[in-house]
Amino acid sequence: MGGGATASILIDSFMRRMALPLVLIAAIILRYNLFSFLYLLILLVSTLLPAPRLKHQKAISLILHIVLLVFSLLAAIAQALFQISELTDYTLDKCESPEPAWRQCGFIQYKNLPAVDIVRHLLPDVVVFLVTLVTLIFNAIVMAMHS
Repeated sequence: MGGGATASILIDSFMRRMALPLVLIAAIILRYNLFSFLYLLILLVSTLLPAPRLKHQKAISLILHIVLLVFSLLAAIAQALFQISELTDYTLDKCESPEPAWRQCGFIQYKNLPAVDIVRHLLPDVVVFLVTLVTLIFNAIVMAMHS
């Protein structure tokens, strides 16, 4: 193996074993709601997975990363759609005050929040998405080298 191959393997291992778990932990700590709980479950499952050496282990690792990628993207899109619906005063149900349930799920109104709180609620999903995407890219490079 050349230097580039070794570097790709090291970066893939770093992203999978260090960067992604640290980003998930940060997302869990920064924002505590249903999204964070689901990130915690994914983090706990990912620690149980062995290093992907065998073909079925690689497939399981790949599936977990794809699930995380899709979930973080959907969470960011859902947050954006919720903010749009709040701006238009559209409500999804006829409850008197569905706000507590929305807040527990991770949807809060940004109208009167300081910028720091808005970033604290929006940034985790975006960062998790980007780090997971980079992890998948390096995972694909390493898998292509071993094929």
